[in-house]
Amino acid sequence: MIGESIVMEINKKLKAFYHLCAKLELEQVEEAMRRIGGDKRKFVVRIRTQPNNGTIEAGIKFKRWQKPEIEEIIRLDRYADQSECIEDPEAEKFCFCKL
Repeated sequence: MIGESIVMEINKKLKAFYHLCAKLELEQVEEAMRRIGGDKRKFVVRIRTQPNNGTIEAGIKFKRWQKPEIEEIIRLDRYADQSECIEDPEAEKFCFCKL
């Protein structure tokens, strides 16, 4: 569930580029761990996405009786020329060009 939420958030960032970038899908949740120190309700979740074979990490804050809040999303692996079809610095981290 949380992995799907992260992918949905990434796909929102790519929405303006759907004509160029493939819609990402969750392949698997690789790891979920509590952040060291501070708030015990904060976790880091690592996922793998397809078709870009991306390794993504997101900071998640769980709030009582509320939907988890995704605080930041970063891509851990190199995306090299996967996103050469766009020039948006935020979206190119996650874009996998269709052609």
